[in-house]
Amino acid sequence: MEGDSVKLIGFWGSPAVLRVKWALAVKGIECQYVEEDLSNKSDMLFKYNPVYKKTWKQNPLLPHSPYERAQARFWSKFVDDKVRELQHHI
Repeated sequence: MEGDSVKLIGFWGSPAVLRVKWALAVKGIECQYVEEDLSNKSDMLFKYNPVYKKTWKQNPLLPHSPYERAQARFWSKFVDDKVRELQHHI
C-alpha cells in the first residue's frame, strides 16, 4: 500500500469484495475501489494479493469473544448466500 491510502482491487460480483467494502466502512477506513478485469489480471493485483497477509493487527475485524466471532461468521455467510441468490436472478 502506498502511504495511508487503501486500494481495494476487486470484481463487482464478488461477495468477498462486498464484505471487504463493508468491513472497511465499519472501521471508518476510506478506500479507492479498482475494478479488476479477471480475464486480464493486473500487476497491481498480483503485487497486493491477500496471499501476502497485508492486515491491520491493531484493528481486528472479528471480535475477541468466540461467541461474537461465530455470530459475525454466521452473518457473513448469510450475506454471501443472499448475494449468490441475487446473482442467479440477474
